[in-house]
Amino acid sequence: MKLEHIYVYLTLILLSLLIFSCKDGTAIDPYTVGYLSIDYNTVEPVYEVDFGGDDELVINLSGAFRGQDMFLVKMNSNDFTVDSVSAGYVKSDNISRSLMIAETDTASSVESTLPIKKDHLPSMDFLDLYQPEDESDIFVPSRSVIPERDALVNYGDIGTPPLDSSKDFWVEDENGLFILIPAKLKSVDYYSYIWVADANFTDNPANVTDDNLLNEEQVGLLAGKFNGTSAPGSNDGIYELVTNVCGFEYGGGVAGDGGVDEDKHVNILIYDIDYDYSALQNGGIFGYFWPKDHYNDAVLKSNQSEIFYIDSHFLDGYPFDMYSTLAHEFQHMIFFNRKYIEMNLYNYETWYNEMLSMLIEDIIRDPLGVSVSNSPIERTKEFVDGYYLSGITDWLVGWPDVLYSYASSFMFGAFLTRNFGGAELIEAMIDSDSVDQQSVTDALTTMGYSTETFDSVFDKYSKAIIFSTEDSINDILVTNISTDSSVHSISYNQTAFDIYGYQNSNLYDGPVIFYADSKLDLRPLGMSLHSDVLWFGLNGIESLNFNIVAPSEGVNYYLMFR
Repeated sequence: MKLEHIYVYLTLILLSLLIFSCKDGTAIDPYTVGYLSIDYNTVEPVYEVDFGGDDELVINLSGAFRGQDMFLVKMNSNDFTVDSVSAGYVKSDNISRSLMIAETDTASSVESTLPIKKDHLPSMDFLDLYQPEDESDIFVPSRSVIPERDALVNYGDIGTPPLDSSKDFWVEDENGLFILIPAKLKSVDYYSYIWVADANFTDNPANVTDDNLLNEEQVGLLAGKFNGTSAPGSNDGIYELVTNVCGFEYGGGVAGDGGVDEDKHVNILIYDIDYDYSALQNGGIFGYFWPKDHYNDAVLKSNQSEIFYIDSHFLDGYPFDMYSTLAHEFQHMIFFNRKYIEMNLYNYETWYNEMLSMLIEDIIRDPLGVSVSNSPIERTKEFVDGYYLSGITDWLVGWPDVLYSYASSFMFGAFLTRNFGGAELIEAMIDSDSVDQQSVTDALTTMGYSTETFDSVFDKYSKAIIFSTEDSINDILVTNISTDSSVHSISYNQTAFDIYGYQNSNLYDGPVIFYADSKLDLRPLGMSLHSDVLWFGLNGIESLNFNIVAPSEGVNYYLMFR
């Protein structure tokens, strides 16, 4: 045998070993193709695709249909993104790419007649970025630099400080640099102090234009929403409705010591956040809570009080959106106290905190007189366009991506609470000594749903996105049900809403649907919906055959018939 022939022979042997063996000498499993037959019946509209370890499945679907549409739903139960190839896909054979369901893989820009709510990133990133030298002091801030008071100022104490008192507050200018601005105390109520920046207040009682200036009547209406019509005990104001479910802000409650400033009143500062007002302004920050104000570090420019901030322009032009924002930011303030200070839970994810704030908006919408269009339910508009861009546990940065994160976390929370206890479940989540997914599981257990977990609810949630209807289909749970619940003898209501009552940017109702063979990344705890023209309007005796390449571990496939 010639030398070159020996080389070729040895090379072939090595290649064979590489193909059929791993480095540790074990054999590599060959590519396997399995077969799955599904006999559709009207009793069971959902079928999980079990790949049984095969790399590919040949699916044969048959049955007697009555105009049903079939969808393939891909669900990623992992807490990381699964790339488009690893997420699996339907092979192009035996399907059609009709324009009937043609979609791009990027959501269209969000269009709305309502102003766009943006995040105040420094306050959201504070707990990740700020690392004090002595962690033993960060949860109960020292009061050594806070002015001495003769006695604790309780809720309802009026006259300390007096109305129209002046005070300077640290805020950021348009460049993100801290500046001191003068403001006056324009409302002293049972639970709150409302301060208005001098630059954003007018003495003109007839001022009704959206000019970034507020008068006493507007401030009074805001105070009424926060404190209630006849506080205390009216149970129709934000303070009592929220604390009844969530607990109290730092230093709050009957036994509280007044917190950082030894004053139980919650401070609300109204000013032009980001100094971005213009007559054409259609987006910006509505409000924010910043934990730095619970500290006395001079570098942080702390206002050394339990305080949150709202925007003068949006209160002036969109008051009902702002009433909802008050509840949202107040939950953040309470959440910081309950989880971070009281329970020493320092690492919680943004989606969880934001979901709870939106759910608080959701359950107190009725008593505040806030319409559905001014509530978090309106985020369904972003959900139907961009549900696949942000999973439940995602939190994207920047506009418009962050809108899809808000929409995704709210939609899951709306489904969760409408089916598993409403306001009582929210209370259980906040009371739990856990956060994030574990908190959901713990709260479900507290509520008596001993067989349910975050994962099991997530599995049920996938079906709700397809079957958004008031009629129960084989025990499938949906969002389109109203929920009445009671916490400590106060009633809360959640309104039913239909996901398919919202049109996406491709001009049909409900979430965007992708080609059956489209390959998309699956976001953490995210999903994508697929179909085909041949899968629509199935009628009579039908038989379909198609091949699916199996996804990686943690990705589940369902065939659903609607």
